[in-house]
Amino acid sequence: MPSEHTLIFISSILELLVLLFVAYEVVVGEIRHRRAAMANHAADAPAVEARRRMSVRLGLFISFISLAIWMVVYLTYDAGPSFLSLKSSEPDTGQIVWNFEQTARGAGFFLTMQKLTDQPEIRVISFGAKGKNNSNKPISKFSGYLRSEQTNVPIPIYLLAQEPDESKIIACFPHPWIPTLAEETFGIPAFADFEISTSEKPFIETGKDGIPLSKFMNDFVPFTIVLEYDGTKYERRFTTEEVKNQVTFLERSFAPQSNPRVTRRPNAKPASPLPLQTLLSANPPKAPPGLASPIPSTGLPKLPAN
Repeated sequence: MPSEHTLIFISSILELLVLLFVAYEVVVGEIRHRRAAMANHAADAPAVEARRRMSVRLGLFISFISLAIWMVVYLTYDAGPSFLSLKSSEPDTGQIVWNFEQTARGAGFFLTMQKLTDQPEIRVISFGAKGKNNSNKPISKFSGYLRSEQTNVPIPIYLLAQEPDESKIIACFPHPWIPTLAEETFGIPAFADFEISTSEKPFIETGKDGIPLSKFMNDFVPFTIVLEYDGTKYERRFTTEEVKNQVTFLERSFAPQSNPRVTRRPNAKPASPLPLQTLLSANPPKAPPGLASPIPSTGLPKLPAN
């Protein structure tokens, strides 16, 4: 589908051509009427004058209509949702910009999944997304959940927040982002990048967390993400097709070769191998090292005789 700028350019060119055609017709018609008026001024001057006025009025009417169409096109693409805009089809996300559309098109993952060699089926761990507070004001109220369209079961959404005590983070967690309910945080600062997740744990237990893909498809897909923050309520529905695409992207990531791909010719220059790492020292010691605390052979006390 052509972009908005392309549509604006095409519509502007068409309107310009219409205006040029109208101008040409008006000018040529005026020249013809003037010539006819000079030739037949005495005979039918009133009729010629009437035709001239009609031509001018028609030209002005067409010019006005063309200008009005051009203004509608301009307002449609540039004035935003305040007019009859194509942008009104885009959801109002308020202060936050989300990456839902990018991941749904395959530019990332909105599902965290695992494929284990000892398990035949992919496991779905959680839903996740990235957002950005695109305003100079903090967001103090935030809530959200994932709603299954199969069972209407909601799953709460957590903000990935950081512990203020850095030493506690390093000691207890593999990374500083901890799933936290929004009311247990200080909110989202202005211009902050952040993430959300349906997982309440800051780590993943391999093979234990999540559910099999078949159960997830049967119990949750399609599903809707419902978010509310500072007066904005935003809902995004993820379809079965979009979820299947996520699974396809994950399976492709395990393939040793991509499709399509660039291949080497048979006579291509061989690749340089990795340098071998020396496991033993080039100058090994002549004698094995002794004990760290050798027991002296002399000077030991004698055991008492019975």
